[in-house]
Amino acid sequence: MKRIEFRGKEKVSQLWIYGSLVIHENRTFIIFKGAKMREKSLINGLIEVIPESVGQFIGRCDKNKKEIYAGDIVEWENNFGDKIIGWIRYTESIAGFYVVLIKGGYQPFYDFSGGKNKKNFAWSGLRVVGNKTENPEMMDYEYWVKGKKNRKEEEKNEFLQKFS
Repeated sequence: MKRIEFRGKEKVSQLWIYGSLVIHENRTFIIFKGAKMREKSLINGLIEVIPESVGQFIGRCDKNKKEIYAGDIVEWENNFGDKIIGWIRYTESIAGFYVVLIKGGYQPFYDFSGGKNKKNFAWSGLRVVGNKTENPEMMDYEYWVKGKKNRKEEEKNEFLQKFS
């Protein structure tokens, strides 16, 4: 049986909460693993999360054995050694998860056949490098094109400008 699990960021502590998703009266909650039930009432374990942070576990792990959730930003190398960057998204039109490209490549890869498609793409070859909620800057193509060295120099200059 496929494990269906969600994660979301708790509104106050900003911690990730993992468990079952509940949407009630326009509010979004996660019932975390191990929540206690008494008779037919939930005693504790229902935690309100930021709706935009919620992502479903896709049922796969990256090459470092880290679970992959919708909203994660991933990287991998294609057959030519080019680094490809994208983010995981669920869509109802294919009733599944796919990678939306941010940098590199030319089309999203769909998972129709147990993890590989005719472009020889394997979900297990991905590496999670961030997520849309905690790393929104990674969603920008320019972030990846400038390179880490240039970004660190820019951050240093911005910091110095604030205090000069």
